[in-house]
Amino acid sequence: MGNDGNYNQSALCYFYVMTGDPTHGENWWMVDLVEKFFIDRVVVYSTAAYSDHLSQFIIGLSNLFTPVKRNFYEICDQYLLSVVTISSFEVRCYANLPEFKVVVLQQPYNGPGTLSFAEVEVYASRNPNSKLWYRQTNYRMLKPAALKKTPSPLLECLIQCVTQNCNTINYNRKLKTNIALHKNATTDVYYGDLDCNGPWHATDGSYDNNRINCYCYFGGGWGLTAWLMVDLEEEFNIDSITLYTENIYWYKMHQFITGGSNNKTTVRGSYYICNQYEFELTRPSVCPVKCNANIPAVRYVIVQQRKDMTLHLNACELEIYAAKVNSSKLWNKQSDRRLVKWTPYTYNRTSAHLCLINCIQLNCDSVNYNNLTNACEIFQHPFGYYEGNLPTFAKSWDYWQLFYA
Repeated sequence: MGNDGNYNQSALCYFYVMTGDPTHGENWWMVDLVEKFFIDRVVVYSTAAYSDHLSQFIIGLSNLFTPVKRNFYEICDQYLLSVVTISSFEVRCYANLPEFKVVVLQQPYNGPGTLSFAEVEVYASRNPNSKLWYRQTNYRMLKPAALKKTPSPLLECLIQCVTQNCNTINYNRKLKTNIALHKNATTDVYYGDLDCNGPWHATDGSYDNNRINCYCYFGGGWGLTAWLMVDLEEEFNIDSITLYTENIYWYKMHQFITGGSNNKTTVRGSYYICNQYEFELTRPSVCPVKCNANIPAVRYVIVQQRKDMTLHLNACELEIYAAKVNSSKLWNKQSDRRLVKWTPYTYNRTSAHLCLINCIQLNCDSVNYNNLTNACEIFQHPFGYYEGNLPTFAKSWDYWQLFYA
């Protein structure tokens, strides 16, 4: 079991279950692929029982089909998050690793003991020479580094990593300047016309998220038309925007929209879309949004709610960061995601790389690529979509966006 092709996640007889103490190297499962492959990704399907025991599981690679010893196999990667639901969980392998024929699944050293899963899928790279960097914003690997460099552009840091045949890097982007700080912020209407709720609180440099203390912007307009706008005083290529919600009506900022213009327009569909925050919030939050690197430089940055939200647009602080190097850009991929929108630009391309080349030629905004059918869907819609701009789960599809490095 574990690779028998049965995806039943609820019936115990279809589970793979291993009980033991992970601190002694137990609780592992492995599969012999017979031939060597460049491993691209591994997908694990959790079960109704012990699903949380898959939290932060490790995927390893080896060429020896022998009992597993921790730290004696190559690390593909480790799943970052806790597992709390019955679902599938993907781990992408480092792209600088050699070929392997054995894949190992193991709990972390501090794992809870019983290991259980329904199915494991292993996918080989279709083109081992086609590689892309993947970035996790606001995360850092807290381990001794093999090499440290003085502050330099991210692109130089990545090049240095490639020359050292490294797996990962940490890069501190806090050296950037918040260009929204103390800039003029305006809105359509703020709650009660009270100074305590005014838009200027979104750029005052205070991160107190208790609105009663008068450090937050709190809107009074309807969500469909409400807006918050910051005048940066000159045009910038926007790299990212971070919004800090207030502590009571934070849920009014589910999947909010960010954009920009050079003519003060705040009407939906008339300003450039930076991006839409992907998640529904579960608590007062700090919400970073990376911007589409294909939109032009803008002077005015705009925040609006998702169109079906009512009232109480809010921001206790709004940080805006300009791109350090306008020509330094990287493609970001979201696996098993697809933007379900109509586009006239649909093609069949043998690789995601060729699809992205077509996208660049069309000065596009984003791309869907299907790894099974080779379908390539290119979107050229800089002002976004009225009904939303978020990709949804779609097996075998990848959603690509171009961001500043």
